[in-house]
Amino acid sequence: MKAFKLYSMKLLFLIVLIFHAHNLIGAEPSPTWSELNSTQQHQLARFKDRWDQLSPNSRANVLKGLQQWQQMDNDKRVIAKKRFKKWQKMRPEQRRKIRQTYKRFRNMNPAQRERLRRQKKRFQALPPAKREALRKKWQQMSPQQRRKLLKYLQKRRHHRERK
Repeated sequence: MKAFKLYSMKLLFLIVLIFHAHNLIGAEPSPTWSELNSTQQHQLARFKDRWDQLSPNSRANVLKGLQQWQQMDNDKRVIAKKRFKKWQKMRPEQRRKIRQTYKRFRNMNPAQRERLRRQKKRFQALPPAKREALRKKWQQMSPQQRRKLLKYLQKRRHHRERK
């Protein structure tokens, strides 16, 4: 039972990390190509021919991603590159599911998100073999078994919170 919570939390946390650059709300700068400074133009050269056709949201996302990239140390850049390659290899359906899960995470209230983060930490503290065993167990469950487990966990959590 705990295993499912921990696995779910880990999955959602990874999704948050993957999509962090897409978490833009409100008015973000979306300059035209000619409005970018020379450093930005150099670093975003692969976008030159299509930059002005990108939506303002897409431009803001790219600029935010560039800013985050510049602030990363080399170790974080290596991790980011690996995650991006993994993302690129995913099938469209996998990406769609991840986006949906991320959207659900963003719609959680702060307390729910914090609870999920704590669960992720507990899951990561488990030995790798235990984590893998829990993942396999989850994958082997039918959708009906998963729903039943989720319902049980929600009731248990609600009962603990009332004490």
